Amino acid sequence: KTKMKRALEQKLKVIFCVGESLTQFKQGKSLSFIIKQITKAFDKSINFKNIIIAYEPIWAIGTNVTPKMQEIDYIHYKIKEAMKRHFNITKIPILYGGSVKVANSADIFSLKNVDGGLIGGASLIASEFCKIYDTL
Repeated sequence: KTKMKRALEQKLKVIFCVGESLTQFKQGKSLSFIIKQITKAFDKSINFKNIIIAYEPIWAIGTNVTPKMQEIDYIHYKIKEAMKRHFNITKIPILYGGSVKVANSADIFSLKNVDGGLIGGASLIASEFCKIYDTL
């Protein structure tokens, strides 16, 4: 919390990443772990207007593996629901990160509860990043 509050005091935007390990995912513990990350990181004194949350499953980073589209949408929905329930925040961008590439970006960005993408390795190749951007 201290690092985040300091960053916000300096008028920086904060992208707060949440995500679970492959073991937690396989055990069906993704959601409880992610909600715990959120409730430990934030409190009601935080100014949420400069915060973006990114769901980035640890097991999907740089692996070319992503969760099923309905899983991504559901996690995003539950994050938004948790932000409303715990902090009364209804408008906070929730991005998806974790092996976003040209082949899956249009599907990911078309999901109702996904507000954009946190692009990792694919952003290092300008032509690929431009193609992903065009799918927004």
